[in-house]
Amino acid sequence: MTDATITALETLIAQITVDAYDDGEQLAAFLVAADDAMPVPQIASIVGVDVHVVGIEQGPDERRGLEAVCQRDATEYRVALADVAFHPDSEIATVVAAYRHWLGLNPWLPTSTRTRRSDDRWRYPGHGDAVPPLGGRPPLELRDPTVWDPQAEYWDDPDGRLPDWWTPIMAAGPRISYEFEQVLPGLDDDASFDPILAAVDDAHAGDAHGARRKLHALLEADPRCLDAYAHLGWLQAEPDQALGHYQAGIAIAELSLPDGFDGVLPWGRLDNRPFLRCLHGLCISLWRLARFDEAIAAAESLLWLNPADHQGASEIVADLRARRRWRNPGGAVVRRLRRPTHR
Repeated sequence: MTDATITALETLIAQITVDAYDDGEQLAAFLVAADDAMPVPQIASIVGVDVHVVGIEQGPDERRGLEAVCQRDATEYRVALADVAFHPDSEIATVVAAYRHWLGLNPWLPTSTRTRRSDDRWRYPGHGDAVPPLGGRPPLELRDPTVWDPQAEYWDDPDGRLPDWWTPIMAAGPRISYEFEQVLPGLDDDASFDPILAAVDDAHAGDAHGARRKLHALLEADPRCLDAYAHLGWLQAEPDQALGHYQAGIAIAELSLPDGFDGVLPWGRLDNRPFLRCLHGLCISLWRLARFDEAIAAAESLLWLNPADHQGASEIVADLRARRRWRNPGGAVVRRLRRPTHR
């Protein structure tokens, strides 16, 4: 540990406790800083054992300090926050290091007790392009974080073997699942009228121009409507024209994903579907353009984000790795993929 590291931690401590004048106030200030730094829940470890940290609270007295509320095997525990190891490149790990230094402890826990999640774990690589103007609107929210544990998922594999693509997902262990905020202007409160479905109905009736007009009107009302981009891409006959729509929707969604995002966005959480449709459409468009490496990266992201693989990404990535050309609309793969299912 260098002098520069200690200086950085002491600077952070000064920032956290700037308006706190005794130990009780400073402890409360660290609680606020920890809450701000940690999305709940988060995976961490205690003496090398993985736990799910679902909250941080102040202990019953100042001597106890801050406590992490942890869950493991459906049992809840409260342990000293200073004993919890978060991933070292996370913001909460830095706050806890400052807290430990404030307590007079070594800021960093011994290496053997740090979280076992390796630095080479999968992270969302990014697939978007330029972000369309949002007119001052905030990014979409990522809501309702919950722990997604691959061990708890049921996979009906006849021979009891994990497919090759699923093995690294299982090895990565529990991750955090989120659901995107859904923006859909014009959706009735009772959902009796859905503007996306109205556009799809126009397209199926042969009025592609009317469908596009409806979708563009949604984007004029709120450019964060990801499903409008997904369906505009679907309406384009040529992949190079579809690509821009998908990339625009993805770029808006990526504003909500922090650097190093390694969470799960399951298809079963309905409001994730517009983003997953955009990413799937991007993958198919890249495949049609024979941009295999980019298409593989998109398909792999689909598998990591939605391991249940409702969109058939595992089959797509196998074709892409074999450098098979995209099949025409009469092929089985295309029949399944060309028409997005709304909800």
